[in-house]
Amino acid sequence: MSKASALPKELEFIALINLDRAEEYRSAWWLKSPFPNNSWELDFGLGSKFQIDFRVQLEDNSWLTDPQHHQLLELFKCWLCVQTHFDSTGQVTLTNIACYHRVSRTFRLIDYFLLNTAYFKLASYGLAIVTDTDIRRFFSDLATSSSTAESIYRWHDRLTAYLKDGISKLNESEVQAILKEKPALGEIEVDICDRSLELNDQELIRARAFLWSKGFYKKACANVDYRYGPRSKQISDAVYANTLWGKIQAKPIPEELHFHQIDRYYREYSSVPVRTALEDKLSLATLSAWKQTLRSMGLLSELELPVPLEALNLTDEIALHDCLPLKPSGRFRTLPQSLVFTSLKQAIEFSLEYGEDLITSYLNIATAAKASDKSIWDYCAQNGIKPLLTEKLRRQGVRTLHLGFEMSFSESNPNKPGSIRPPSSEYFRRMRANEGFFELLHVLYGAIEVSVGTLSARRQGELIDLKTAQCLDQSRQYLVFENRKSGFDGMRQKEVRPIPEICASQIGMLERLQIELVERGIIGETTQLFARPKVPSYLPSSVSHSYYNAALDMFCDYFELALDEKGRRYYIRQHQLRRFFAMLFFWGRSFGGIETLQWYLGHTDMEHLYHYITESTSGAVLNGAKAAYGAEALRREPAETGGLAQLARKHFNVEKFSLLDSEELEEYVFFLLESGTVTIEPHFFQTPEGKEFKVMVKITGEINEN
Repeated sequence: MSKASALPKELEFIALINLDRAEEYRSAWWLKSPFPNNSWELDFGLGSKFQIDFRVQLEDNSWLTDPQHHQLLELFKCWLCVQTHFDSTGQVTLTNIACYHRVSRTFRLIDYFLLNTAYFKLASYGLAIVTDTDIRRFFSDLATSSSTAESIYRWHDRLTAYLKDGISKLNESEVQAILKEKPALGEIEVDICDRSLELNDQELIRARAFLWSKGFYKKACANVDYRYGPRSKQISDAVYANTLWGKIQAKPIPEELHFHQIDRYYREYSSVPVRTALEDKLSLATLSAWKQTLRSMGLLSELELPVPLEALNLTDEIALHDCLPLKPSGRFRTLPQSLVFTSLKQAIEFSLEYGEDLITSYLNIATAAKASDKSIWDYCAQNGIKPLLTEKLRRQGVRTLHLGFEMSFSESNPNKPGSIRPPSSEYFRRMRANEGFFELLHVLYGAIEVSVGTLSARRQGELIDLKTAQCLDQSRQYLVFENRKSGFDGMRQKEVRPIPEICASQIGMLERLQIELVERGIIGETTQLFARPKVPSYLPSSVSHSYYNAALDMFCDYFELALDEKGRRYYIRQHQLRRFFAMLFFWGRSFGGIETLQWYLGHTDMEHLYHYITESTSGAVLNGAKAAYGAEALRREPAETGGLAQLARKHFNVEKFSLLDSEELEEYVFFLLESGTVTIEPHFFQTPEGKEFKVMVKITGEINEN
């Protein structure tokens, strides 16, 4: 144990000032194994642990853990530990998730060297002969894709090679025996032009048979339109046996390896992309993070480890940016104004109309099932749910516990050949007819997520972290949350912000469900506010981002949110609602009314309202709202935008901005705001009726179109 670890974690920096770096660079708070071990256990306090095995082979078939490679192994291990040391973080204590990202990025860099061990001659020279050309090559590879599965691990190429090698070891009689056992393996649903792997039809069928023979298939997850899909982690372990991180991390599975296509009851339509359309390349912000990680290796020269210092100096060259095909940072798309207003109205009306009835009915169901010592699913299968529903829900057509389960397992039998499950179109029609109780309960959670998400302007992670009976103050006028972007050493700062009465009322519904479940002895304790009850049991599920979004998706399908010109549905995400909150202010005096926003938030002074918005939203979110306002102003009132209209006409070579793609126009205004060329700010002034404001667009700098 190091001397620093004897102190409280938040005071470690005091002990680190005068300690020997040879000791400190060989320890880290997340490392739960002795440093010399060949296998490490890592725990970042995020709910799961990782096992890392350093016993990997180099190009001469020796092992990294062999005595002759001691210095190289030491370099790799110290490089990992130094990521969360104050020397690397600039004397800043990082949050747990930030530590995880830094360390995982280092693992992937180490894997890059291990995957190219023959090129670098690691067994003979370690990293001692790495040159500036090698560093350029790394960044060039990295910039080819935003996904390290491709840029570093070359996933599709290596997977294709792995499958072709596996195919070569299967004889024809083995293939036929496997296809006889599972005929669906031979049915190809994906057209060859839409495939990711370089396999023809026969090779693809044999590749599936090979994976089946290895036990690498499982029942696919609910958001895939196939019954079976490969086990990504097991395949990664086989493909990347001689890596540290690559073999434990799941990779995206090509669609053509799935089989037995089915019609899932997941989302009714494909989704309008949430992020703006950008090429699949590395962003400048991400490049900076990789540069920092690579540069941190230089700290190890103090330990007299063989660090390629001259090559690392390249990471400081500005010219490196110019030779890489980088993309700007992606932004979340702006939702149509009318869609958010309509969704907010529907969310509030639905929760007021059916919220208490849904909560009361669930409590009735859970209480009756618990008294019978049965799961909710078993109890309702034997007794039905109608007697336990409120009269209003019965009138609305609710008749079964879970419509999706009934259609999948009662109206069809997935284990019986020839049994056909009703199509998804039938499921969504009946879902909107209110047949399924749990579907309506999910719509309620989605509705409350839309309302609270729109009118609180909080980050999704902050909403996920809300705790039942702890997220409102005593007056129930303020939301109490842990700020995801503040606090010391992973201990988030608790903050309060005013919240509309309607949101407090909706939060009260969800709190009532968990509090009464505890009072009735059905569950032991309350948990996250947005934890929905599980179907078969009584316990609320842990809330992840995907789980949170699933309720939003159900809400969007229930109320049939608009489709775009390509037939894709707008599935709302919290990042978009967060921007919309700020947009309400800027649009209020030009394209709509701000009075509703003032009423919701309880503010009367518009300048105070703007201060609330600037405190609640980040610079990027605020600029996104301003960009949306600027783009709409160019379309509707270009004369009011002054120099902005002149810049845009010159850039796009058009007179009428209505001819331009709205996303492209918004991206241009966002670029002008980020570069400091344009400002869009409200200017407040006093009138006999009170304080008013006008949004002013100003040109503040020059733009280089090159």
